[in-house]
Amino acid sequence: TGDSFKHTIFAHNERKWKYIIEDEVKRWLNENVTSWLDSKADFFTDFRKSRIPTWAIDDPVVLNRIRNKKVREMRSHRENIVLKTLRPGTK
Repeated sequence: TGDSFKHTIFAHNERKWKYIIEDEVKRWLNENVTSWLDSKADFFTDFRKSRIPTWAIDDPVVLNRIRNKKVREMRSHRENIVLKTLRPGTK
């Protein structure tokens, strides 16, 4: 779907798009995320949920629905990889 294709933006470096289309991305997410969660949209996998920046979701209740245990673990793992890359020797 169009939403599935648009969601691929989160696979790209945030610095390359955030300052140009941040408002549009945030509006699009906040208008659609509840329906994706309720309908269990096929494309809205835990991996894709883990790529959504925290700043992009206005409603803390909705953000909590997105950040299930598996999604939190995926985000933590990704952050640890980044830290290890930036600071070799970090456990």
